[in-house]
Amino acid sequence: MSFISELSNVFKPVWPEFKESVRVRIDSEPSAPEKVVADLAAIEGAVDVYCWYEGARSLPESGALFMKRELFEPLYQFKSDAKLCLYSLRAWSFAKSVSKMAVSTPIGDAINRINTAAIESISSSSFFKYCANTSKEDPLYLFINEELPKKQWLLELSAAQKKSGRSVASLFDDRVSLFDCIKKLDVTAAYSAMQYVEGYYLIQESVRKGLLKREKKIQIAFVLPNNESKYYLDLPKDIGKMLELAFGKELNGVEVTISFQFFLYGETMDARPYIDKKSEASKVEAKTVCSYFDYLSQQSSFASNAKRVEIRDDE
Repeated sequence: MSFISELSNVFKPVWPEFKESVRVRIDSEPSAPEKVVADLAAIEGAVDVYCWYEGARSLPESGALFMKRELFEPLYQFKSDAKLCLYSLRAWSFAKSVSKMAVSTPIGDAINRINTAAIESISSSSFFKYCANTSKEDPLYLFINEELPKKQWLLELSAAQKKSGRSVASLFDDRVSLFDCIKKLDVTAAYSAMQYVEGYYLIQESVRKGLLKREKKIQIAFVLPNNESKYYLDLPKDIGKMLELAFGKELNGVEVTISFQFFLYGETMDARPYIDKKSEASKVEAKTVCSYFDYLSQQSSFASNAKRVEIRDDE
């Protein structure tokens, strides 16, 4: 063994053990939407429910209607203390570098005028900006840059995608990011690896907000279409360590429960409600998106804030 190898072993970080207080369940197969709703309704206490909503290019009317009728409205009928965290994927179009990504979208702004206690739109630009706000000394940076290249099964998921011509380094303005270990890859080839870390980002956001409110029980559920489970196969192995690196002793005495559930949609496993490949397909606009959540006004606990807002659709 060389002197350099010995030094690297001596100074190799020792990652924290998986915290027993962090429990993760990932369903292996998608289920009918009604079963997903029933499973969510069976959760005792408040829960953040994450769904991919606005796509990278648009929000198809067909997908928005499906999610309203099959998931959102039935869920609120049985569990009004579930908070919908609707994730906009617009930043995943990679049209702009991270420093130039918009903080929100017109559709996201409209959703956030309804009632953020019951429903909230989150822009994926926040994820990319989070990944850019790091340093090479950050324990999470060190962990991700050591562990992510080992996940060949994950990198292979998007390795064959058509190249965009933009590298990960270019996406992050050639500055330090959590993805320095894959910065030479085209963004399309790095897609699956970045989505894996995105799952952690959203989890830590719920944990961070829960800790600020001094909650001792934080419950998080991801409700995603068809075969999206393929991106998170070994997240249960990593998530406890990553949360420990981020929050340390703040997690003492706090129970974090995370579930990933998947619903059947469309005719093939690669179908997504937020993607419609037909160019003539109708799209939801910011001025009409509130109508997909009109059922909230029927809930007395949300009625005071569920008001229609006239806004300008500038996209």
